[in-house]
Amino acid sequence: MPWKATTTMEQKIEFICEWRTGKYTITELCKNFGISRPTAYKLIDRFENQGYNGLI
Repeated sequence: MPWKATTTMEQKIEFICEWRTGKYTITELCKNFGISRPTAYKLIDRFENQGYNGLI
């Protein structure tokens, strides 16, 4: 079975969905998604100010 390929946008949306659950710390999410904390906070800020369109 081939690996499931995901786009960057799908990964950003998945990150935001996981963050919104409140189950994980920013540190845990960053480690799981392989991103830095500044990048995570930038994504969260864009999402909070512009919604999903801010992730583009």
